[in-house]
Amino acid sequence: MATDIENPIGESALVTTERLLELALHSANICIYVVDIVSQRYVLFKNSEAIFGLTENELLSDLEAFVSLPPEEYKRSVSEYFSHPGDAATIDAAFRSIFEGYPCAYYARMRARGSRYKWCKLNVTPVFENGVPAKMVASFRTSTT
Repeated sequence: MATDIENPIGESALVTTERLLELALHSANICIYVVDIVSQRYVLFKNSEAIFGLTENELLSDLEAFVSLPPEEYKRSVSEYFSHPGDAATIDAAFRSIFEGYPCAYYARMRARGSRYKWCKLNVTPVFENGVPAKMVASFRTSTT
């Protein structure tokens, strides 16, 4: 006879850790996100309200429209959704860096759903699976630059 054993202590610790992460992101005014490069899908946003005034679900819903686009059109559409046209060269360099497997940091003007642009500092790191970048993890915050 099999019995499910729950671990309330482990579950509680996970909830506490997640809540602490949310508090830290909120107090530092930092947003984080994860993109599955292979499926061209944003899979997580935390503290997006701090930068964009939109919830994780609102952003993920908006970005779902780009998933089925060809790679170059996807990159262009996501860039148009989030970044200022004057930062296109910077964004292109960041995409190249990630696809080549290198982390990058840069400043760009960011927005979502047509809101006003805010200068942000972004730090983006590729996550490898089978030796190739499969995901990217990023953190960003508003900046005075």
